This record gives sequence, C-alpha cells and structure tokens, in this order.
Amino acid sequence: MNRNNPNIMIDIETLGTGPNSIIATIGAMKFDRTKTIKPLEEMTSFYYRIDFQSCESLGMVSEEETVKWWENQDEKSREEIYGVENRVSIQQALQELSEFIGNNPYTTVWAQGPHFDCTILENAYKKCNLRVPWAFWNVRDCRTLFDIANLRLKNNPGDYPHHSLYDCYKQVKGVKLALSFISVD
Repeated sequence: MNRNNPNIMIDIETLGTGPNSIIATIGAMKFDRTKTIKPLEEMTSFYYRIDFQSCESLGMVSEEETVKWWENQDEKSREEIYGVENRVSIQQALQELSEFIGNNPYTTVWAQGPHFDCTILENAYKKCNLRVPWAFWNVRDCRTLFDIANLRLKNNPGDYPHHSLYDCYKQVKGVKLALSFISVD
C-alpha cells in the first residue's frame, strides 16, 4: 500500500442501522495522510441531503428505534436530517459521489465503521444499478485505527454533532493524529 494514494473519508446519517436503511445525508472529504490537514472550509468536500422518497422507492427502509433516536437529538441535527430543503435523489447523490471519488483504483476509502457507512452505500449503489466507486480491498476503518492508537475523538466547540461533513472532518483529523502516534518509518 502506498501512503500517497488518494484518501476519501465517508460518513452517512441514516434512518436505520441495517444495510437497507434510508440514507438521510452523505458526506465525503478528500485528504492527504502525509500532509497537514487544512481548516474545514479549505478541504475538498462533498455533502448532500437525500430525498427519503427516492430511497423508499428502491425499497430502502427506516427503523423505528433509529427514528426515535433522532427525535432525542438536538434541534439543529434533527433539522439537518428531516428538513425538506435542498434534497436530491439517492441516484443523483451516488452518481455525484462517484464523480467526487473519481476513477483511481488506488483510492483508499475510510469510514468510522465501514460495515455501516460503506455497506449501506454499496447496497444503495446496487439498488440504483450503479458501480461502487471503490475497491473492497481499499476500504479502511478509522475506528480500529483510533483503538490501536488509543485515541478517543471528542467534539470540539462549534462541532455540529451527527452532521456527515463535520463528522468526516473530525475523523480525518483523527486519522492523521492516530497515524502520527503509531507511525514507524
């Protein structure tokens, strides 16, 4: 593995925890594990709020327990998940995510628990008859990396909890820090 391969952090928010869950938001962020992380507003990023009906039309579902969990989150987070403005179809979001990721077979995709984020996205790609834009062998789990480095991410003042793009940024910073703890040259 080459440390200089392109890296993409992915985070989604959903209305369930199973592989067939409705996706509410998708965030992604490009980063270079060998360079200093820029401020959030300077990062190359991707963010879409998804139209629930476009997911439901493909047979994706919500889960009562997760919907109840969202009801107990702060107002700003609930508005980001349930607000009706600026929503796109899941098909459009996935096509544009593929364009954002690009066609490089060496791109490394990171997620905090890829069996959640990547599995749900892969299922959505399949339902939309679209090619998954990453190779299964290039998926990385930042939760495992954080555990190995004994790193626990905390919310910083001004963080936006349960927002896919802000979560991507926090996880990118965590990956960079964790790698510095365990790096051997």
